[in-house]
Amino acid sequence: RRAPKSKTEEKLLATRRAVAARSSTFLLSVLKLERMLPVYRFSMDFLEMALLEGFRGHASAHEAVDGIARRVCQALYLALCAATYSKHHLLLSCLLAADVALTQDDTQHPCRIDPAEFEFLLSSGRFFASAHSSPDLVGELSKLPVFIGLPASLHADVEAWRRWQESTDPLRADFPGAFAQLTLFQKALLVRCLCPDRAMGALREWIGAALGQETLTQTPTLDLKGAYASSSPSTSIMFVLAPGADPLSPLLQFSDHMQQELCTLSIGTPSMCSRAAIVVMEAARRGRWVYLPNCHLELAWLSRLLLALEPPAPKHEEFRLWLSAIPRERFPIRILECSVKIVCEPPVGMKASILSALASEPLCDEMFFGGCPVRDQEWKRALFDLIVCHGVVQGRRSYGALGWSAPYEFADTDLLLTAQQLQVYLTDAPLEAPLKALQYLTLEVNYGGRLREPEDERLLRVLVTDLCGGGSGSSRETWEGCRPTCDRAVFGGEDAFHGLTAFAAALPQDASPVMQGLHPSAVPVEPSNSL
Repeated sequence: RRAPKSKTEEKLLATRRAVAARSSTFLLSVLKLERMLPVYRFSMDFLEMALLEGFRGHASAHEAVDGIARRVCQALYLALCAATYSKHHLLLSCLLAADVALTQDDTQHPCRIDPAEFEFLLSSGRFFASAHSSPDLVGELSKLPVFIGLPASLHADVEAWRRWQESTDPLRADFPGAFAQLTLFQKALLVRCLCPDRAMGALREWIGAALGQETLTQTPTLDLKGAYASSSPSTSIMFVLAPGADPLSPLLQFSDHMQQELCTLSIGTPSMCSRAAIVVMEAARRGRWVYLPNCHLELAWLSRLLLALEPPAPKHEEFRLWLSAIPRERFPIRILECSVKIVCEPPVGMKASILSALASEPLCDEMFFGGCPVRDQEWKRALFDLIVCHGVVQGRRSYGALGWSAPYEFADTDLLLTAQQLQVYLTDAPLEAPLKALQYLTLEVNYGGRLREPEDERLLRVLVTDLCGGGSGSSRETWEGCRPTCDRAVFGGEDAFHGLTAFAAALPQDASPVMQGLHPSAVPVEPSNSL
């Protein structure tokens, strides 16, 4: 006869069952992503590894179910961010945050939401064809119990509602009347109805409260080392490409770091495919790496190739197959489930631009970072200013016509070339570096060569002068507030490169518009399909 279970065992069993139920809810939300893009189909092995990551490093047997579920959800979100486009991260985080909030055991939890309120959020998109509030949407919102008195309050207290609507941050401003007692999600719904241009920011605040702000501040980068660790000779690594992105350069750098020979092959014709198949099979036996770009051109052939590589086909332990493809409507399931996916796209936003630049050669090389011993402090300060200026130039693209008159394709190569020129000038100049000559190259060639409008040329001149020339513009003043912290973290220690990387990683995910020389009320242009 089995001995009766103790209270601790019963509690542990109940916790495991509750966490398993929550995890299954999270997985159901992930499965919905496939409706947007077929490439968002993930194998159960990948999802299982992501869920188990949330349990590692926490040995408390008495932790509440809500805390465990939230940690598991955070791990799942971070794993999926690397395999999804940045324009879909808001939707992904919203779905997972809703799962956390709808399944809270504590009815008084500040992040808990009512199913009817979340249903309103999902069904309210049809009213937002313009950036103006919709009376129809206000009427729909007033049908919810907590918003019954909203129309009467809007008519009775017009001045208070106008002051609230014109505030810089309506979500944190004082709500008129009894609406000051709303929960964070209910306030976000009210912001979406009356201040549509601030809706995404309010929604991010609620998501951050549900999943943890530290989760949303982690900007995913092209982590080839992590993808390699998750792959195997039988599991390929596929870059999901975005327009303007090319993973070949970082892949070559990574192969050199791993001391592996990388063979790049083109496909697209029967003869090229036949030659590529021979090379791949030979590389599988000898333990080499092969990169096949633009695999969306030959998906049927690629499916047959992966089938031939499955066990019991002999493969060396060091063999890896790297692929790249643009999403297609009909993507073979075998490719999607038998590969580790990494989204490769240009950085979006100021923080992502800075981190992407720091991960690029030669800036990621500590020898280059410390390659100006004669003027070490001056070199590192100037390089920091240049990286910040590059982040501002890139980040302003998120604001549409407010940032630049035309959509310019600024790249990390613009920064790298300017940084190399800066190092040469500081090293060769005996007394004073010719910064005006460097400014001219930056304004007229490196960055300015991409500009087409006179207004943008004047704007670039102001940004470079403020951030790299000792000016006193609004962007410079904002960044000078960060300078003391950056001095201690970056310029004052020996490990300067890692200090700068940590400083950039701590920046907010959504940088203030003031940091980019814009008005505080400026709102980024949300990409299509973001929510």
